[in-house]
Amino acid sequence: MKQLIIIITLTTGYASCKSISMNVGIPDKFAANATQMKITGLHGMRIKRHLAFGNYQVSNVKTGWVFSTGGPDRNSRITTEERLLKVFSLLHENITERSRNKYQYTIQDGDGVAEVYCMEKTTKESVTTETPYGTFGKTKDYQYSFSAAILPQTIKDEPWQLVFYNSYDSRNDTAHKFWDHPYIAHEGYVTNGTIKINIRPIITDKVITNEGREVKTLTKLLMAYELNIDGGVIGIIDVFKDNIWIYNDLDKDMKLVVAAISSAILMRKLDESKAA
Repeated sequence: MKQLIIIITLTTGYASCKSISMNVGIPDKFAANATQMKITGLHGMRIKRHLAFGNYQVSNVKTGWVFSTGGPDRNSRITTEERLLKVFSLLHENITERSRNKYQYTIQDGDGVAEVYCMEKTTKESVTTETPYGTFGKTKDYQYSFSAAILPQTIKDEPWQLVFYNSYDSRNDTAHKFWDHPYIAHEGYVTNGTIKINIRPIITDKVITNEGREVKTLTKLLMAYELNIDGGVIGIIDVFKDNIWIYNDLDKDMKLVVAAISSAILMRKLDESKAA
């Protein structure tokens, strides 16, 4: 199965000031054998949200508050470096911030029903320096983790476990120029112990103009997630245009699992990328 191609059409004027229309380039072979579904209920107020796409309906989402904690990492003793910085009215601090969110819901398509339980967490470590001329900060590392349990309500179906993880470490970052995209490690999959579905973020800075010329954008963009089994695409979550594609040849139970994975990923609240 061909990989996804991101197509950005530049319509008027020069590239730097043109109106841009972005689309996920779905491989022709996949598109010819898949169903595209527009997502509704994704944006707006989160209270009593009713997410829907195609024949899939999501129940009222039970969710709590996003819990966040953070503060400076204080040492019990003042170091020589800290004393020196105070002489010049400089305050240098290491700060750790943590956030947590969880939610649950059911998704159904006619007779098929699945319960979905989700949790996401972030941990960010940064350093800030306060000077008489302003405050300057830098992210040292950032971890995002997302897990979900998908429980189809049929006798033959085993529970599925979703794991998605992003990590940024400034020591491994090769982005040195202003517009360089930071290096972020990704890993994601869903499994029931027998079948493994890989989750692959589609992040790109390659674009194609109306004239068919390939150019690069100033920064990379997250456009979609690809769901695949052994490299064969079974689903696409288009987060930019709010569309979900599901491969037609899957049986009804597997389609429900793909729909549950898609809805779980779409309803996350926390930022999975490296914070500014």
